[in-house]
Amino acid sequence: MALAVDYARRSRYPFRKESSEWVREQGVSLGEVLSNPVYRRVVEAGTKRVMDALGEGGIGDQTAHAEPEAFVRVLSYPVARMLVSAVGDLLLVRRHALREAEEAGERMAGEDAAFLLELGTEELGLPAELEEDGETFTVHFTDYLKSASAIRDRAWKLYNQDLHGGRVRLTRTKYARLLQEALRKRIESELPLEVNEQILEVLKPHIETVVMGVEALRSSIQRESYGEFSLEYLPPCIRDLLDKIQKGVNVPHVGRFALTAFLSQVGLGTTDIIDLFRGSPDFREDLATYQVRHILGEISGTRYTPPSCSTMNTYGICLRVKECERAGHPLKYYRRMQWRARQERPAQEAAEPESAAAGEASGTGRPTGVSPDGG
Repeated sequence: MALAVDYARRSRYPFRKESSEWVREQGVSLGEVLSNPVYRRVVEAGTKRVMDALGEGGIGDQTAHAEPEAFVRVLSYPVARMLVSAVGDLLLVRRHALREAEEAGERMAGEDAAFLLELGTEELGLPAELEEDGETFTVHFTDYLKSASAIRDRAWKLYNQDLHGGRVRLTRTKYARLLQEALRKRIESELPLEVNEQILEVLKPHIETVVMGVEALRSSIQRESYGEFSLEYLPPCIRDLLDKIQKGVNVPHVGRFALTAFLSQVGLGTTDIIDLFRGSPDFREDLATYQVRHILGEISGTRYTPPSCSTMNTYGICLRVKECERAGHPLKYYRRMQWRARQERPAQEAAEPESAAAGEASGTGRPTGVSPDGG
């Protein structure tokens, strides 16, 4: 009697050898999935998988109990990897790896011990042994450190663990959490994959959708980190470069690089930055677009940060003004000015009701001594 196929586990853990072998047994190649309209639903599911990873809710439960739906879920995983690789953005790679691992980790926490041991040993490089109680896992401390090193919580530090004979004792939940981290690292290390021109062409509309999603996420992160972009917070060197660009002065390449990298870090997108360069006497849209996208990591895969103050000084674009001599980095100056503005805002807001009250007392609704025309 043939054993029943566990579609639930195949769909939950598409990174497993068993899941990929199942797809191969069906005689379906990734090339066929991408090119045959019959598999359109799979490509759409892969795109949704990537876009959901960019959102706050994550990719959600991928469990399927019937063969057709499980097949779509499993195939959506390599499609998603192709999309992430085609875009090649480091933020996307990390976010995709994190969300895939989080979803798998949530399911792992409810799996039996035998399955977790199999995952750790055969798939994720985190072998463990099970103690007699059937609930306590032990891993060698070196394997523990490999997976737990990126977990920032102090409770995960090795000195806080139950360590005996070189092995760390873990509950099922903690072992599942380490497996999740091992999976995140594995996915992140595997991407981006090489993607040929044919795949890029077939996936073009889906790639464009993902790129827009990545830019939206990046803008959201930057708003949280730096708030809305404001010219008031710009350090003198960046303000000077921006003024020269807008006045049509020919700024050297290193200055354009510093300006582009800085503006991208404080919330401006590709289009906004390119528009700023239109006043340059040697502006060429194709070249400017390529250079800006390269610096922002859309082409290179590496998102560049602006040079430090010492580097700016070396290249002769530091103004050496007293107000920022201790900043150390243009971004630190921007953050400091932004922080000061936030600290001053409550005092200003508190003063406004007092001014309004004074106006009401005079019967004008305006501060005393101020005429309607401002005199």
